Amino acid sequence: MSKRKPHNTLTGYRSERRNPYSGGYTVIYEASEAHLDTSGGRWVVSCEVHSTLCNTTSLKRAYEMMRDTDFCEKCMAIRG
Repeated sequence: MSKRKPHNTLTGYRSERRNPYSGGYTVIYEASEAHLDTSGGRWVVSCEVHSTLCNTTSLKRAYEMMRDTDFCEKCMAIRG
C-alpha cells in the first residue's frame, strides 16, 4: 500500500483517484475478483467515503464515472 494509492492492495483493484468533492477516493474494481455483485456489469466504481457502488459493463465508462462521481448522490450534493 502506498500513500498515493492506498487501495492498490485490495482484491479486484483496477484504478483510483482522489475525489475532489469528498476528499476521499473513488476506486474502480473488477466486480468478480472483488467478490461484488456482477449483475449490473463487470466493473464497479466505488465512492469510498460514502460507500456508494455502481456497476457498469464498460471499463471506459467506469473511468468516466470515476472522474465525474455522478453516481454518488452525496458527492453530487456537496458539489452543488
